[in-house]
Amino acid sequence: MSDTRVAELRKELDTLARENRFADMVPKARQLVETYEYMCCGRGESPEYVQALDQLGALYRNLGRYEDALETYKKVEEEAASCFGPADPSFATVLDNIAGLYWMTGRYEEAEQYCRRALEIYTRTVGPQHVLAVTVLNTLGIIRRQQGRFDEALDYFNRALERLAGSEHRNEIATTYANMASVNLQQGQLEAARDNTDKALRIYNEVAGPDSMLAVGALQNLAAIHLRLGETEQAVDEFEKVYAKAVTMFGPDGSNTRVVAKNLAYARSLLEEA
Repeated sequence: MSDTRVAELRKELDTLARENRFADMVPKARQLVETYEYMCCGRGESPEYVQALDQLGALYRNLGRYEDALETYKKVEEEAASCFGPADPSFATVLDNIAGLYWMTGRYEEAEQYCRRALEIYTRTVGPQHVLAVTVLNTLGIIRRQQGRFDEALDYFNRALERLAGSEHRNEIATTYANMASVNLQQGQLEAARDNTDKALRIYNEVAGPDSMLAVGALQNLAAIHLRLGETEQAVDEFEKVYAKAVTMFGPDGSNTRVVAKNLAYARSLLEEA
């Protein structure tokens, strides 16, 4: 019976993920974790249990529920170390995910510590050129960006692009362009920011699809750049598209949706004043 319930929940989660209904995924993800715990497959014995926990932690993190994410990821780290061992690439991936949570909450030293641990494992196991190791370079670049160390951030992103050149990992290439654009924007280099965001958005639209979280995030960034360039009408149009997608993804009261709504209201006010 429990195996049947696991299959049902996984199918429901896959459907919700395809529809980008991330807020609606949370209760199903919790039920999946609880089902594995009921089956006694947890406690370091089941990769599927660790994966379910990791998915729940990522949902909390991406929805801005950072306390819930932190509590979940503490459990993920413990279970992953027991399940995979502390020198396995799967454990390193968990460490990199936790690093993402820490930089989002401003805990940069802890984020970097987790990144360094992940990078060391990846370098020893899959090699420094592997896309997993490149992902950590991007995370380290984000940390430097958040610390205001922009030259170091761009260095990490350029190193990531060099290692990805000619590879099939187009989503990671797009993410690197998006990360570079975020530094350009903070440096006031609006044209460079627009060019890099355009590159990222084109790849996301082709590979992940225009309704993916990646593409929607890039469109949100592009709207913000157009607003700063004084291209207000175009920015309003883009913010409206992002808002409609955010409602589906995060719910009308989600923290991400509220941010988009605020940006849209501000852009509309500028358009009305023009």
